[in-house]
Amino acid sequence: MNKTLARPIPSRIRCESGLFIGVDRFASMPREQRLCAPAEDASQLAGYFRQAHPGDTWRVLKSTQRSAPNLVTALKGLQQLAADVSPGKAGVFYYAGHAEVGDHGLVLKTGDSHPLFPNDTGLRLSRVLRLFKDEIARNKYFLLILDCCRSGVREAAVDDIPPNCCVLYACQHGDVAVENAVGGVLTRSLMDTINNYTLRKSSRDCPLEFVVSNLHRQIFSWRPLDALSYEICGNLVDRLVLPLPEERVPASWDVDLNVVVKYRFASRNAFEWALYSVVYLLAEWHSLPLSSRAAKEYIHEQLRYPSDDQSDEGLFLDVKVPIFSGHRKPSSFLGNILENVNAEEPESVAIRWPKSLSPAPFQMLKHTLPNGEWSQSDTGGGFSLRWRSNHAVGEFRGIAWVDTAGQSTQVRLACETLDAHPIGLKYLLPGLTDLVDLMLAIRSSK
Repeated sequence: MNKTLARPIPSRIRCESGLFIGVDRFASMPREQRLCAPAEDASQLAGYFRQAHPGDTWRVLKSTQRSAPNLVTALKGLQQLAADVSPGKAGVFYYAGHAEVGDHGLVLKTGDSHPLFPNDTGLRLSRVLRLFKDEIARNKYFLLILDCCRSGVREAAVDDIPPNCCVLYACQHGDVAVENAVGGVLTRSLMDTINNYTLRKSSRDCPLEFVVSNLHRQIFSWRPLDALSYEICGNLVDRLVLPLPEERVPASWDVDLNVVVKYRFASRNAFEWALYSVVYLLAEWHSLPLSSRAAKEYIHEQLRYPSDDQSDEGLFLDVKVPIFSGHRKPSSFLGNILENVNAEEPESVAIRWPKSLSPAPFQMLKHTLPNGEWSQSDTGGGFSLRWRSNHAVGEFRGIAWVDTAGQSTQVRLACETLDAHPIGLKYLLPGLTDLVDLMLAIRSSK
């Protein structure tokens, strides 16, 4: 029976120290096999945690123009990390670079690794885990984040994870990790997922369990769904927590601001065809294979519809528009939906901000639209914006009702003929999508 585990594992373990290694350059590797992102990824992740917990030690070993971390430097850093961790707390070991599976398990390559002697010149994961295992008696714990490949000898045994360690791999055993223009896919996905949590919660900690359960569910414009096949090993997933900065940095996309297209249907047949069209458009937008479990879960989260024919709301379909700040504008997807989904009753678009905004920015919008008019509503205390739109089949009017009551601000957009007959929003395109882009830019006005 193993008697080295001195105490029961606590229910909550905070990560408060870290060693971040990023190796781009390798002395015995051709220039074309060098990586682009590891050094920058290591710096960014270390900087994020340093901002969250500046009183602790967050060391970075990374490639420079003239050198790269070698095996001895990495081992010394690991020994120092073990010493830095306080009893009852956890340390983070992050590695980004080349790696391969050999006869002795996964080998992380340092700047002086040689391809002919990987086990002797590289940093064996088994050696790292052995070093951390010795800290069990001192009640110290470790989270390992490995943004590297695990290809090589497929039949080799997977490294044994001691009870005081948890390992997050960028890919499955035998597979390769992915690096693209924004950096290592695991590292960037990890940071965006943590940012997702900071926008939802006011806590100073982010549970690792939340990060892991949401990594595969995050759909980013920069990341194809199949670019991340991570694996988590160890029994600390539900106990480790990551520190969060006091001053929150906005994520690259805003999870609380949302745009929803609302449909209503008179017949079951029309509803089913619209649902099919929306699912297809969502999958096409993200290049998602519909056979993927993660894709199905994501699409299900983007839609709201009745579970049976007896719904008090009738036959409806609410579609959340994906919001990204990159080169793919949400208005592009919105325009695609409005052009290609048909319903007997005219649809509407709802935009919601999670805080109360001044009406002043909305008044400015009238100057961007032809014949734009801004007025205060006689009932309810809201405001409305009206504008004209010329379409091939006639002239139409767009209306945006702005409601700033309560703790949030909501806008509802609809289209009608000049004699006030409701009609589909596609007759307002492309002006409508330009207006939506401007509205999404309204974030922080008081």
